[in-house]
Amino acid sequence: VTGGTREESLIVQGIIDMLVRTPDGFMVIDYKTDRVGEGGLAALAGRYEQQLRYYAKAVETILGVPVCGAYLYAFAVGRSVRVL
Repeated sequence: VTGGTREESLIVQGIIDMLVRTPDGFMVIDYKTDRVGEGGLAALAGRYEQQLRYYAKAVETILGVPVCGAYLYAFAVGRSVRVL
């Protein structure tokens, strides 16, 4: 404890499937093989939102460039969904 606040450290192991540089920053894209129907993309996004938040934070911290969006690509339906 330092100065009345608690410092936290978190270790996350994972691999970002694709990182695309755009004029606005990086886009994080993560591929998913989960079985999901057409209407299940929102549920898929909710299930993996925290993982993509960790990936975005890691990119911004390590590379010093903002993340302008994070997407999941669901192979089961051949579509992507924006998560962040």
